[in-house]
Amino acid sequence: MPKKLLFIEDEEEFAEIVTSYLKGSEFGVKCAFSGKEGLEELQKNSYDLIILDLGLPDIDGLKLCTIIRKRWSIPILILSAKDGIKDKVVGFDVGADDYLVKPASLRELVMRINRLLDRNLQDKFRSSVFQFNDFEFNTITGQLKSKGKSVMLTKKEKAILEYLLIKKGQVLTRLEIMDHVWGEGIDLFSNTVNAIVSSLRKKIRQLSKKDFIKSVHGLGYKLELEE
Repeated sequence: MPKKLLFIEDEEEFAEIVTSYLKGSEFGVKCAFSGKEGLEELQKNSYDLIILDLGLPDIDGLKLCTIIRKRWSIPILILSAKDGIKDKVVGFDVGADDYLVKPASLRELVMRINRLLDRNLQDKFRSSVFQFNDFEFNTITGQLKSKGKSVMLTKKEKAILEYLLIKKGQVLTRLEIMDHVWGEGIDLFSNTVNAIVSSLRKKIRQLSKKDFIKSVHGLGYKLELEE
């Protein structure tokens, strides 16, 4: 069965071009031309991935991404003309799994979709709970707990912490983190990683005074845990 995609995009001519290409790449595609229509479609039918434009006529795309992420765990790929680093960071922070800037290569769009679908399948078979120091981290829900308190991590905070845990004690460069969390060839700045790690540290400090994510000057980050 072809994977089912929901494309939420208000520019009908552009949506038709992208939809035609995706159908030619053996995806099933349904278009929604407003945020309201997109939400109604998600309530009626199941989808494997959402492609989301941010400039919708009725609901701000970032707000819509937040609403979707609270209700569904479907991978979300933002496809937007907004190309600033702040736009990308906020997009990831509200729950997007990937961010592609218009005008985009349709071949790259298909590559990004396939990578997200593969990663989503792998996540279903991955160990879901890490226990370290006084913490318990659920990689499925994104909940980080310690001594009766808890915080919820965004998808990118969750992915970075999980990668640091898997590679504990090793120095991971910002490029390695970007390649693992976003995929090779993603057009981001190292400041994106810095911003998300900073946000992750703030949430950890809500639970404990211990700072086990260490900055390595000029390189990146590593996780130092108590034996």
